This record gives sequence, C-alpha cells and structure tokens, in this order.
Amino acid sequence: MISNGYNMIKWGILISIIHIYLFGSFEILPAFIGYFLIMRGVHMICDETQLDYMQGLKKESIRLFIFSCAYWIAGIFLGYQLALEKMILVLFYLFDVLFFGNLLNKTIKYLKEKMRLDEADKLRKNRMTFVKAYMGLIIFYCITMVPNLLHFLNIGSDSLINMLSTVLQYIFISLMLVIKLLLSAIIQKYSIR
Repeated sequence: MISNGYNMIKWGILISIIHIYLFGSFEILPAFIGYFLIMRGVHMICDETQLDYMQGLKKESIRLFIFSCAYWIAGIFLGYQLALEKMILVLFYLFDVLFFGNLLNKTIKYLKEKMRLDEADKLRKNRMTFVKAYMGLIIFYCITMVPNLLHFLNIGSDSLINMLSTVLQYIFISLMLVIKLLLSAIIQKYSIR
C-alpha cells in the first residue's frame, strides 16, 4: 500500500501535466496546483518517516511550488511564447528533475535502511532512467525553440515555421506526458509503506 505522502505526490505529478486552456492562453488547471500537492506530499512523508535526511525535500518542494506560481502569473501577463518565458521554463525543468531525482534518491536510502535491498536496487535503476530521459527532454525542449530563432532570423516561410513549431511542441508535450507517467508509476511502486 502506498503511503499518503507518496500518493499525494503521485496525484500532484499527474495534475501538473494536465494543461486545459481557455481562450488559447489562460490555464484552467494550472501546474502549480499539482506542485502544491507535491509540496504537501513531501511534508506528509517527512511527518510519516521523521527522518532527518528527508527534511531537505521540504525546501525544494516549496521552491518548485513558488516557481510554478510565478511562471503561471508571468505567463498570464506576458504570454507563454516569449523567449524569456521559455528560458525560465528550462530552468524550472532543471529544478524539477533535481527535485524528483533527489526524492527518489532519498527513497532508495530509506529502502536500504529497511533492508528492502532488491527494491532499492530496482529503484536506483529506474531513477537513472528517469533522470536521463528527463535531461534528454530538456535538451529536446531547447530544440523546440529553433522555429522561434528561424522566425527571428527571417529564414523560411511563416507557414513552414508554424508547422515545425507545432509538430515539435506536440512531440515535446507527448514525451513529457510519458516521462511524468513513468515517474508517477515509479513513485507508486517503490514508495515508503
């Protein structure tokens, strides 16, 4: 049975990847709601385990929640298509992968302490797969900015640039969905019980 904290984190991950837009740019279900649940889940894990090494996750989860709120607010006022917004999102993705990598790392430590060595070893391998996949996705996100550069340099037709941008964005969104679903499954399988 999954712990309450990890269950909250699992739902936070799933909510953070659901983006429903109204009028093309206003998010009905912003990602910060998911990050709030992740933050609450981390606090629950710290209360459940009472382990000192888990306490550092609190600050990281608060930082992600605040960052996701700030990104949402900036997106409303400035739009999500600005180059600055895209660079901030790259930074946010780096914080995201560091946080989840750290969460999984501390879970591995917990599993080892509880002598669940086989599970700890499997989780370590899954953590490495997740981190590599997420880092590759961040690199791919940077590639999705190429159409903006082409448009800025006035290379190619607008229709070709728009089509390329749309295709790259859909591929990125699909890959992000797969990676976050993988993370959610990993957390559910190897959580503290």
